[in-house]
Amino acid sequence: MAAIALPDIETRSQLTRLFCIVFVVGLGVVSLFAYRKWMAMKAKKQTYEVSEVS
Repeated sequence: MAAIALPDIETRSQLTRLFCIVFVVGLGVVSLFAYRKWMAMKAKKQTYEVSEVS
């Protein structure tokens, strides 16, 4: 059974840094889409006309 070779400390540090950058950018993109969807729903709600029955 072969042992799994772990990368050295410097390579792991770089991979961790890259993962953090990718995660933060991805989270920002998802947040932007959610914010735009929320604003679209809010704008649609404000333009909704209600007629009063008298």
